[in-house]
Amino acid sequence: GIAREFIELYLKCDFVVDILNIRWDYSFSSGEKALLNLFANFNTIKPKKDYIILIDEGEAFFHPDWQRRLITILLDLVKLFFPDNKIQLILTTHSPFIVSDLTEDNIIFLDKYNETDEAVIGKKQEVGNCKVVEKLDTKTFGANIHKLLSDNFFMDNLIGEFAKTRIDKLFAFFSSKEKSNLQIDKIDENEVEITKDNVKNHIDLVGEPIIRRYLTELYYKKYLASSDYDLIDNEIERLENLKSKLQNDKNRT
Repeated sequence: GIAREFIELYLKCDFVVDILNIRWDYSFSSGEKALLNLFANFNTIKPKKDYIILIDEGEAFFHPDWQRRLITILLDLVKLFFPDNKIQLILTTHSPFIVSDLTEDNIIFLDKYNETDEAVIGKKQEVGNCKVVEKLDTKTFGANIHKLLSDNFFMDNLIGEFAKTRIDKLFAFFSSKEKSNLQIDKIDENEVEITKDNVKNHIDLVGEPIIRRYLTELYYKKYLASSDYDLIDNEIERLENLKSKLQNDKNRT
């Protein structure tokens, strides 16, 4: 339309000082700005020939759900802007969502050289230089995100470092044969300790059910007397009998 023609003509002019300030009259988030920039960059390419398009961490600032949909978005943009051209997309990414939309033969995994690599020992490479990971035996297309993070992004842990440290200290607390308390953190100048009285509260904060259940078992083993176990067994038996009775009553009706 007229507005588009005017903007195109204006952008072709060479002004000492910009006469117009063209901007969105909306407060976009960083992710929304990144997505609009992606669309705009595609729009600047003239669809007259074939292209290799390089996108460096195109998922940066995206919400995880947008990262999950990025490959589909890019393919839709290619169909829209280049219906009659041959286009090759080359992406760099740190997102397992991107990797899960690609087959392993379309992915090159990168790592860094360390002091044990033969190329570093032979002085052909330096520690920290980038290297291609060879013979990574994994299926990436549609793969589980946690498995991709562990196997393909070389992550030893899939929880935050602070939480991991806290959980490690909980295990250390139960493995200790001493009855003394264990310092867990120092917040400002106040010591925060794990004690018999508060350790169950720390356990209940753990979100991973398997870890939380195991820590709970350690808690009961350490602090419950044999009489407590008898009470628990009796309660379990009572509840099982109640469940059986309710099931029988339901079957009769």
